[in-house]
Amino acid sequence: MGRKERTGSGSNTIPRRLPGGLHKSPVDHRGDTFAISYRKRETMIETAYILITLDRGTPAEVAQEVRKIPGIVRADVTMGEFDVIAIAEMEGTKGFSPLASRIKTIAGVDRVVTCVVVYP
Repeated sequence: MGRKERTGSGSNTIPRRLPGGLHKSPVDHRGDTFAISYRKRETMIETAYILITLDRGTPAEVAQEVRKIPGIVRADVTMGEFDVIAIAEMEGTKGFSPLASRIKTIAGVDRVVTCVVVYP
């Protein structure tokens, strides 16, 4: 983890951002004193299912091209409403929209639906 420091309760009870990605946050309350932990902020890896419909082209070729895109961890050919289903993983959700736009540029891709996984 990191070093610990004991401070009074006052304004030191609110988490504060420190240089180098460290965060100062209360972790233990004992009377009027908090144990403060200095730790690196962990980035959440987000997952999304990318559902792809083709208007032409071979699903196997499109899946192969999708697999080459950074952030895609798997792409499979399916039977049903969608021709290819891909799984993407990224830090945060902001990168999924550009990823879907990149997939739309692949020859034969008609429609791309992005479903971000939500953990209740």
